[in-house]
Amino acid sequence: MDAKWAMRIVTNCLEINVQDPQMFRCVAYFMLEIGAFEEAIALFRRVQDKLPAEPQSFIVRISSSSLSLLLSCL
Repeated sequence: MDAKWAMRIVTNCLEINVQDPQMFRCVAYFMLEIGAFEEAIALFRRVQDKLPAEPQSFIVRISSSSLSLLLSCL
């Protein structure tokens, strides 16, 4: 299975659970694994918007900032 099909399948999961920040986080980590960095950053930021006080949101904030910096250098 190629990355585009895999991405399509996991984003369908997001459509089923639109309000579930944990689902967004899981899909974002999957996006990182397949190299879809910009999509992962967007999903991590949605988690951060939905749950700003959750401890993992701070990790997400740092991760997405680091990824943004890395992508700007490429």
